[in-house]
Amino acid sequence: GACESESCSNVVCVVTSEDWACSLGSSRQGAMRSLRVLTMTVWMVVLSAMTASGERVGEGDSRRNLVLGTQKGVLPHEMRVFLASLRSTGSLARVVIFSAEDTPESLLEIASMFDASIIAYDYDRLSASHGPMNLHRFEVFRRFLEQEEEFDQVLLCDVRDVFFQTDPFLTLSVTDGIGVALEPAHLPIGECGIHVQWLTLDCPAYASEGVLEAVKGRSRSCAGTTIGTHRGIVAYIAAIQSEAARTVSIVGEER
Repeated sequence: GACESESCSNVVCVVTSEDWACSLGSSRQGAMRSLRVLTMTVWMVVLSAMTASGERVGEGDSRRNLVLGTQKGVLPHEMRVFLASLRSTGSLARVVIFSAEDTPESLLEIASMFDASIIAYDYDRLSASHGPMNLHRFEVFRRFLEQEEEFDQVLLCDVRDVFFQTDPFLTLSVTDGIGVALEPAHLPIGECGIHVQWLTLDCPAYASEGVLEAVKGRSRSCAGTTIGTHRGIVAYIAAIQSEAARTVSIVGEER
């Protein structure tokens, strides 16, 4: 969501080229974790009141927009915060969440309450063919988008730790390419321990290519929130899958 605080350094950037940044881990993890817990508690109280009264903060966007996410082990209150906050903004977007497990009845009830769909998929099979969930989710999204008519905007986002302050499709209103959320500039890729590990120990292909050295001064962007046009998101997914296939192939050859 948008933040008007002067102390907030989050930036939303519209991207139409192939200059993608990798996803990130958060700095100041302890403080941020405490802040998330406090914020989530406050929002649960606020959202309970809002949804009970049927209040809508915004007018909503009537265009064909889509929210896609995945879930594995998401708790009922986390799902409720995600969906209730979106609907409280007035958003009429279609919401589809892919479940990597037999979906608990409690989650299905919450999804129904907020006009969302939860679709189970074969987690073990996708993990074997397309890697862990943070990668194979893009294959799930790709297959779904191929079967659907074109949407105006598509938002790919995490479910467990997300709440909406405004309708993202109205606030960002991406008409070309994609929009990504940039992390604070004070901690570039090369100074983030998580990213350093991802680009070296976790990916021998990138280590051999010297990718870390090439991008160490760049800002991080969070893959947990990506919005764009239907075609922009499809192109984004294709780029990620192509690079994943390339680097996995290289690692396989080396080993």
